[in-house]
Amino acid sequence: AQGPFTCNEYKDVFLLRYDGDVSDLQYGEDEVQAVALRPWSQVLSALETQVGPDGEQLDGEFIPRPRHYLDLLFPAIEAKFT
Repeated sequence: AQGPFTCNEYKDVFLLRYDGDVSDLQYGEDEVQAVALRPWSQVLSALETQVGPDGEQLDGEFIPRPRHYLDLLFPAIEAKFT
């Protein structure tokens, strides 16, 4: 659970197709806690469980995102990568 917090991160999303192995990627130790490759549909499903019936953001596996964020981002991902 994330609990109450102030989110100061940028919400820009950069998409790319990567056919290599995730273990070959390098990240700044102070900037990245963990990396995982998942199908976009699996990420969408997980994020949708974090939007309540009245649109409220709920704790879950990911930092919660508002419904409108999901409604804009994931159709763009689907159009670009499927």
